[in-house]
Amino acid sequence: MTASTPTVPFGSTSPHLEGDVVDVYNAHIKKSGNWSGNTLKGLIGLMLLPFRPLMVLIALIFSPRQTPEMQEVIVLRVENAVGRLIEARIEADIHGAGVRLGDHVTLWGQYRSGVLIVRRGYNHSSGADIRMSGGGGVTQIVQIFAIIVIILFLMSICSLMSSFRVFTPF
Repeated sequence: MTASTPTVPFGSTSPHLEGDVVDVYNAHIKKSGNWSGNTLKGLIGLMLLPFRPLMVLIALIFSPRQTPEMQEVIVLRVENAVGRLIEARIEADIHGAGVRLGDHVTLWGQYRSGVLIVRRGYNHSSGADIRMSGGGGVTQIVQIFAIIVIILFLMSICSLMSSFRVFTPF
């Protein structure tokens, strides 16, 4: 393998974008929502509702509204072989080679709204891999596990309450 041959990630043979970097800048975008964390908070509130309804309602009414969290990203404009400018965005911390103006890069990722969200790349100019950090995978798995446990707990409580009958003399 020569220095100009890109490494192939995850068995993919064709890159999603290859060309020369003509522009690099940092931008701030709104961080995507944490659906598992929000679901977990809602389920905990649902569990507390029968025991402390006033506390849950006060928390819902008077809780401060969070401002959207911002995330710093690296935006690349890459000119491909036919001269077309394509925008790519790196949303995670870079481990390995960086990207500079004039570098020839090969990028793999997923297109979202016409922008390539880079997962991995190869910098031909420096002869090194461009790798991104994972970004919260373990935390989300733990939250999903907690959601499943809480749902099972709520289902067992509901089944116990439906089988429980108050003694009536009639």
